[in-house]
Amino acid sequence: MFPVRFYWVVLGVTFCTAPAFARATGPVTLDFTPLGAPATVGGASAPMDMTFGIYPMSVFRIAQAIHRYDGTKRLDDGPIAYAIVAIRDWERRYPNDPWIPRELLAMQRVYEHAHTAEGTAYERSVATWLENDYPSSAFAGSSRRDLSNAP
Repeated sequence: MFPVRFYWVVLGVTFCTAPAFARATGPVTLDFTPLGAPATVGGASAPMDMTFGIYPMSVFRIAQAIHRYDGTKRLDDGPIAYAIVAIRDWERRYPNDPWIPRELLAMQRVYEHAHTAEGTAYERSVATWLENDYPSSAFAGSSRRDLSNAP
């Protein structure tokens, strides 16, 4: 039915991609430390097909993980944790990418909606990260407003 070459390609893709996904299971250490010097938003953007973090996530997959947050209380495991690790890697490689502040604000709002002590701590950490690394972005202003309106 299918040529033999098709099966070899499927087997090759399966064995080549499986280790990349297998190494990223379980809780991860989340690092919210700002990189330091404020970035100038508006520089080079990351290619849409480039992957970041220990669990290979493209810019699109990062946004998808954030916007599909399911209300899970476990914040150090799964797509949300992998997204934070990927954003950190993304910022190291493309510090002036204009999409990073947007995703940091979205992540801050995810942590706000977790309604846990851990979520509140993470929310404030992401807000600090956003404020320190992207202080002139409109998203940093939105972050400040969100925190000032928090109970």
